[in-house]
Amino acid sequence: MPLWYAYDDVYLKKDPPELRLENLLDRTGSDPNDKIMINSGWMNPEAMFYARRRGFFADSSTLDHYNWMPDYRDMGVRRVVVDKRIYKKRLPYKLLYEDNVYLIYDNMIDVPLRDGNK
Repeated sequence: MPLWYAYDDVYLKKDPPELRLENLLDRTGSDPNDKIMINSGWMNPEAMFYARRRGFFADSSTLDHYNWMPDYRDMGVRRVVVDKRIYKKRLPYKLLYEDNVYLIYDNMIDVPLRDGNK
């Protein structure tokens, strides 16, 4: 019996969407020295590596707290990258880019706080 059923050719797999992050951020006007916030899973550095940026990891609860964003902005965060496979909600920031995997927001604009977001 041939072993074709046990063979998995790694070269035929699709490229992960993270490979496009640097190009997507460049297209939205992000400088390579700007910091970003990204929700790529808890402390998963893969997306930050492919974005070729520095910044902060965010879990879903961090993205829900809009009142924290001015503090992150003061620390240099200019773009918020949301992986739609992990976080399904929309954020109240200016949307710069959207595709089937990522949302990229501008973090330079203040948003009104919600009642439960103190």
